[in-house]
Parts: sequence; C-alpha cells; structure tokens
Amino acid sequence: MSELIDDLRLELGIPDENDLVLTEDIFAEAIGPEVMQRVRSVTVHGGVLEVEVDDPAIASLLKYQGQSVVRDVNQRAGRKVLERIKVRHS
Repeated sequence: MSELIDDLRLELGIPDENDLVLTEDIFAEAIGPEVMQRVRSVTVHGGVLEVEVDDPAIASLLKYQGQSVVRDVNQRAGRKVLERIKVRHS
C-alpha cells in the first residue's frame, strides 16, 4: 500500500513531507529572514519550488539566487528534489 501511495504522489508531483520541510528550511536559510518576510507562499510541485513575493526587487533577487538554492537543496537531500524555482510577483 505504501508503494502505491508513493507512486501516486510522484505521478501527481506531490513532494515527500520530509523533502518539503528540507526545501523550506534551506530556502529560508539561503535568502535570510529579511527577505523571507516578503515571501507570501512557498510550495513544491513536480520538482518546481514555487515562490510568491510582494516586491519586484525581491522577485529579481530570488530569480538570481534560484540555481544556488536548487543545488543546495539537492545536495543536502542527497538526491534530486528540485529542478528549478519559479518566482511570481503579486
């Protein structure tokens, strides 16, 4: 049963709970508390970290830092958890 649930989760692009927590922690460390205060939401879907921010300058910063965060998450997880970051400005 557990394998079936894992297969379905992967097919739908839903991250493992541990991967989500790890991703959020590393993301918060990478961008710092001041920038994190400007982040409205963080989700992971299908290997894409989706971030919504309220400031265009913060959006640009996160786009610039994106590959570094992806690399850090994948290294700390010991496998490929993320492929890219998608930043939206609201």
